[in-house]
Amino acid sequence: MRTTLSSHLNQLGLLPSDINYLPISHSHDDHLGNANLFADSTFIVNELEYQLMFSDESNTIRIK
Repeated sequence: MRTTLSSHLNQLGLLPSDINYLPISHSHDDHLGNANLFADSTFIVNELEYQLMFSDESNTIRIK
């Protein structure tokens, strides 16, 4: 992308720390790429997806 997510937020007068909630539909890399920017946000995810994301198997499972 030519413009970063941080740049888009800046155009709106926002910082990543201004975002209260970070909903994630699923743990594909293309959906989590900027998640680190929102460390202060409340993380929202489906319970089963959460279990997958933080399971021991998550290091070996690759969802495509």
